[in-house]
Amino acid sequence: MSEECWWFKKGVISAGPISYENLQDLALNERISPQTMVRCGKEGVWTSASEFEDLFAVPPAPAIPATAEVINVEIKDGQLSFHCPHCGQHYKANFSLINTTAECQVCKGIIKIPNISIPKPPTQHPQQQPPSPQQQPLSPSVPSSMAGTEIVGGDLVCPHCWQHFSKAHLLYISVHHELIGDPVVGDDVQKRFLPTVYNAKGLPLDSRGMVCTDMACPRCHLRIPTTVVDMPSIYFSIVGAPGSGKSYLLTAMTHRLKDSLAPLFNLSFSDADPLINSVLNSYERLLFLSTDHDSLAILPKTQQIGSEFSSAVLLDGMPIDLPKPYVYTLSPMPSYQGKLVDEANRNVVLYDNAGEHFQPGNDVVGNPATTHLVHSDGIIFLFDPTLDAKMRQQCDNSDPQVASTAKVNDQAVLMAEMIARIRRHGNMKSNETSRIPLVVQVVKYDTWRTQFDYDLDTVPYLKDDKESFSSMLDMDSVMNISFHTRQLLLKTVPRVVTSAEAFFETVVYLPVSVFGRVAQKNEGGAIGICPKDVSPIWLDTPMLYLLHHLEFLSAARRNPQAPPMPHCRIVHNVIQFEMPDNGGRVQLPLIYAGTTIEIKGQQYSLPQRPPGSEKSGGHGHKSNHGTFWE
Repeated sequence: MSEECWWFKKGVISAGPISYENLQDLALNERISPQTMVRCGKEGVWTSASEFEDLFAVPPAPAIPATAEVINVEIKDGQLSFHCPHCGQHYKANFSLINTTAECQVCKGIIKIPNISIPKPPTQHPQQQPPSPQQQPLSPSVPSSMAGTEIVGGDLVCPHCWQHFSKAHLLYISVHHELIGDPVVGDDVQKRFLPTVYNAKGLPLDSRGMVCTDMACPRCHLRIPTTVVDMPSIYFSIVGAPGSGKSYLLTAMTHRLKDSLAPLFNLSFSDADPLINSVLNSYERLLFLSTDHDSLAILPKTQQIGSEFSSAVLLDGMPIDLPKPYVYTLSPMPSYQGKLVDEANRNVVLYDNAGEHFQPGNDVVGNPATTHLVHSDGIIFLFDPTLDAKMRQQCDNSDPQVASTAKVNDQAVLMAEMIARIRRHGNMKSNETSRIPLVVQVVKYDTWRTQFDYDLDTVPYLKDDKESFSSMLDMDSVMNISFHTRQLLLKTVPRVVTSAEAFFETVVYLPVSVFGRVAQKNEGGAIGICPKDVSPIWLDTPMLYLLHHLEFLSAARRNPQAPPMPHCRIVHNVIQFEMPDNGGRVQLPLIYAGTTIEIKGQQYSLPQRPPGSEKSGGHGHKSNHGTFWE
């Protein structure tokens, strides 16, 4: 009786047609009573539902799947490695599952993990070893959840916990109000589930028959935008000391990219999921979309933990705080002429951490807030001159950030700590260098502009391309400003430059002003800016450079015919020359090869990269065959 030909009455209104199985569901959920009138077909006779005894019969509970014991359990990298004996799904799990049963997340079959012996660590004293599994009290043989257990393999990556998984393991977020409580995310959120029932459009249904569209990671159970499933992602990390203005920078930069990438480069930049980006969107409304343009806009400080900045989950029985990402989509417009159209579709995932996360000793298991660094396709390191003991003496005293008695911060230590974490989490050797491009962004240019060789208000960083009817990044302008910013840092904080270039193969230095003028202080002492006064300077150049490095944006050379730099040579992957104006010695990384720099109004071209030398590009690291400073 599965044919959809049944009708029932609600008062004087008849409803249908539905299947007999759906009619049973309504009866069991007390949506219809034994007194409800039902009929089979439009021409059938209305009959009391009580005439159909099986309509209200409670179905027997589903049989628990047969238990099958796992075979060929291996121990790899300190974990159990095995396959589900029912469906073959590969799992990695900790030793606590030995001699217990668990439910496979894929086929729901019951798995019995045998009682195997754990190899004794060779360096551990026998008296200090934990009791073997055979000596521990056995848990009752009740199917346990494998939520939080690592699912091996797949081409999708969770932007929260960076777990790789396949599309078949995607969880969905239930919709029905009764389905509350999740063992990983918490008791007050909608339950996550692996779908088994779908509607006619292929959308999954929760256990109450509600259509579900929101997805979640199979490991951390946090919400994942649909675009993360549909197209690849690129990751950018923002690093800076407390008070360096990361929140203001991210807010202003994403606002600028949303407005400028389409008309300038024929690329759309938009929210992938407004819910995930809600914090940054609220900052944007406060700073750029406020109707009160004369009141001071003040953004809250990024916190180390808290529901707005991190997500608390339970993984492997341990509470973990994962940083919340901001996810945007990068999509080609019809006139885009860069990468192939399919290759240009990307998620752009941005990470903003509290400056305290980068303090030495704060990289702990329960708060892996900066692990995203090793996954990054580009890092923006904010260097704040107002926090440097030497440079703040040359900054504008009218800026309340300079006039205040705020503590200075050794940002060279911050750089060293960031590098140490990338080495540690990337399992890198001490002689390996990173191919992740680094932009050292010297912020608050408005406070130290008098110490710089150029007025950035008059220096263009874009060039029109009449053939493609779009813009190109002016690489000579960008690299020339990078060169002079680097020279300034070498005079004041050389350790920032030396440690960065000893580890990263690609480093550029770009000054930026988020406000375009010095900040203001209100009566309560809080520092901010009036929305009407915001006029950023070179704000989007760091992100444009990174997108060019990843080959999403084109670049142009302004003056390829400039005379060569005198007495210039390339030795051991280093460009060496003497400054034409004062004879000072300069050693530049090879990323400056082929560019034009300006010294005292005279332009000079640097030699091209030697044939056969490896050009940096892409994610990862490689062996360091002689660093820049050797």
